[in-house]
Amino acid sequence: MALKGLTPRTETLSTEIVESTPSTAERLGIELGLPVYSIERLRIVGDEPLLLEHVFIPEHFFPGLLSIDLNTTSLYAHLSERYGVDLVGGHETLEPALPSDREARLLKQDRGEPVLLLKLVSSSADGRPIEYCRTVVKGSRAKYHIDVSRPRTE
Repeated sequence: MALKGLTPRTETLSTEIVESTPSTAERLGIELGLPVYSIERLRIVGDEPLLLEHVFIPEHFFPGLLSIDLNTTSLYAHLSERYGVDLVGGHETLEPALPSDREARLLKQDRGEPVLLLKLVSSSADGRPIEYCRTVVKGSRAKYHIDVSRPRTE
């Protein structure tokens, strides 16, 4: 983006520790009600908000995680450097959706304009689910390139 003269930035909207919901607990493979970090961030390019990201991470894996500035620090780099955990894989679903009133307001778009809803569960090298991320991408700006391959048969 910098090559195109665009400046990406992150605005952290909230960071807190909450009890895991049924949906979050299931995705993270933890017991219902266990504490998770809840991190909500708005990703902006230039002056335009492009996506709203809500991340959930089990607290017991990463004590003190919220002590960093998430506006300027890469969460994945921090997990690797401080805790020795690299997120190496995951499963993501993408689907069209309509934003909530709040999501539309934060993305500066009409409530009736579709968004792309992404749900990602990222895992560590040992296969442990570490992060559940729900991302709402501004529909007018969503574009994904996906490489596919098929295993060779012998």
